[in-house]
Amino acid sequence: MGSPCKGALVLFVLVILVAGPDLRTGAWAATYYVDAFHGSDAAAGTSPQSAWQTIGKVNTTPLSPGDTVLFARGGVWREWLAPQSGSEAGAITYGAYGTGDKPLFLGSMAKSQEGHWRHEGGAIWATTRPPLLDGEHLANPSFETSAEGWHTHFAAEGGASGSAGRDTDVFASAPAGYSIACAASGTAATDIQLFTTERFAVQAGTSYELSFRARSSADFTVHSIVLMPDAPPWERIVYANSAFSPTITGDWQTYRVLYRVERTTADARITFYLGGALPAGATFFVDSLSVKEFSAKDLLFADVGNIIVGQSRSSGLKRWQESELSSQGEFWYDEDNWELKVYSAENPARHYGDLECALSRHIIDETGQHHIVYQDLDLRYGGAHGIGGGDTHHIVVRNCDFSFIGGGDQMGGDGELRYGNGVEFWNNAHDTLVEGCRLWEIYDAALTTQGIGES
Repeated sequence: MGSPCKGALVLFVLVILVAGPDLRTGAWAATYYVDAFHGSDAAAGTSPQSAWQTIGKVNTTPLSPGDTVLFARGGVWREWLAPQSGSEAGAITYGAYGTGDKPLFLGSMAKSQEGHWRHEGGAIWATTRPPLLDGEHLANPSFETSAEGWHTHFAAEGGASGSAGRDTDVFASAPAGYSIACAASGTAATDIQLFTTERFAVQAGTSYELSFRARSSADFTVHSIVLMPDAPPWERIVYANSAFSPTITGDWQTYRVLYRVERTTADARITFYLGGALPAGATFFVDSLSVKEFSAKDLLFADVGNIIVGQSRSSGLKRWQESELSSQGEFWYDEDNWELKVYSAENPARHYGDLECALSRHIIDETGQHHIVYQDLDLRYGGAHGIGGGDTHHIVVRNCDFSFIGGGDQMGGDGELRYGNGVEFWNNAHDTLVEGCRLWEIYDAALTTQGIGES
């Protein structure tokens, strides 16, 4: 979202006032408190003495119109806020309590220890990637004795038909694999689905890797491969690559998908959406599937839009190919292996002392939300927008700070388009107010309304 920009980092220091709504809270509103250092998500959250600890708890606790969530001043969170909507009866407010600096939301991961880096030779250093744990989350991942735990759905009402099951003739590893013979593909992605019938547990804040071997009798591009809950309301539980769309060819290849889980659930499943993609008359073969958990939570699960280094808070220079790394501070994100590579005369942590990797996701993603107030918050080091999202209305952003925002790869792949605004209202936004805010070191625009519809 937002207009692509390929220029250098732009400095903005602005105070912005736009005419807009006056959002008032309801008479029976609840107030919740969050303390990064002294709180507990097992606490009630209804007083500073019983404060919650994480933004994840805030994101997953149902709020009502007029409710207020207050973050302790001086606190620091490396999480991403998914705000909830209020109503005309009252906005939901996200603000601050106590004394000291504004609550700090960081859209980055720190790589400031020498152990975070691996020497690749010459002046090239790469972030170390946490290993995968040994435990397997999928039941029957290699179809050794049956196809139990897997099911293929053909939606007759969508015009899809075919057959599927364990295949002892074509496989990547003996004795068998799984094949889907498509007679009619249908039109919607949901018209053909391959999914796990045995559910498994995933934890918020943790990254998981799906790997599998596949080939097809006719080349096609999978619509998406999603990690999802098994029951309504079908809430999004992952971020990054949840709509991975590989092209399957006639040769066996290994594919990997990264999932960053946003919500803990005991009933996760993997779903391949193949409808409208797998050609009629083609057979899709899959084998050796695996879902494993990364051993640590500091995996760079999204594109790194910027690196911010040292006490002077200077920025690196993003490159699009590893071969372009030739000067101190230049960096490249390897989206196939989820690693950052930096040109540095010595270990980057030793050279800079302090190094933040700004991940390309909105620090606050308010897509589809309304009747919200953000007040007295400090948002830094995000690779996408500070606050972003489409189809929003009755939003107030008051007395907030935004710095070192943007620079991320908007499209991924070979697109080479960077973006990132301090506050962006995308598509059909109305009744919005931004006042008393400070914005500086923003890659694209400090404040913008954009889109392809009315805005």
